Order: sequence, then C-alpha cells, then structure tokens
Amino acid sequence: MNESTGQPAASPQLIRVIFLCATGMSSSLIKNKVESLAASRGVPVEMEPIPSMSFDTAASANADVVLLGPQVRLQLPAVTATASRFGLPVEAIGFREYGLVDAPAILDQIIRLNDERREAATRSEPGSESGA
Repeated sequence: MNESTGQPAASPQLIRVIFLCATGMSSSLIKNKVESLAASRGVPVEMEPIPSMSFDTAASANADVVLLGPQVRLQLPAVTATASRFGLPVEAIGFREYGLVDAPAILDQIIRLNDERREAATRSEPGSESGA
C-alpha cells in the first residue's frame, strides 16, 4: 500500500536482460544467482543467456538491458550498434564481478542500466520538459 496515496503499491516491472556470453552455458550460475537475489529484493528480473554470436534485432526487441560477459567484451561496439536501434543500454560485466559471481553488483548494474533506459525514454516522450 502506498502510504501517501492510500492506493495499492504498483508491482515493479519485469526487467528483461539479454546476457551475452561465449556459448550461453557458463552464465547459468550468474543467471540463477542474480534472479534469486532479485526475487528476494522484490525486483523481477529475467535473464536470458545467449551466445553473443546469436544476438540480433529479434532478441533486442524483447529486452530492457543487454549485458556481456567479460569473455566477449570485445564485441561491445557491434552489440551496442544493434541494441542502440532499440534504445537499449549495453555494458560488459566486470571480470571481478563475473569471476566471483557477485550477484549484488551485477543486479545493481542491471537496475542502474534499466533506470537510465527508462529516464531516457521519458525525456524523449512528446510533452516531456526536454522534448516539448
């Protein structure tokens, strides 16, 4: 319940993450840890690990954030070029965070990128202060 309005609190929106890695296999541990932590925090997150070579515009159309594993970080420019057509933020997970399976840091990165995407979308809407 929202105490200021007396209305039921809005459910957080699902954050859909495309998680690019070399083969889509080694990232399952990170996916499971991050999704579990997110659920415990009440933040719905769905991560889809896919091989970076399978990333395309169809995948981009169904995502909010794109993360790259550090082993494919050299593909960041090409992935960013594709994802930018959909207004999607793209970043690589740090070597340390990936290697330690630092779910809190990775979840914070996902939330930050999603917030930045939503703010950018709001600024570009007709009638917004900067878009008016």
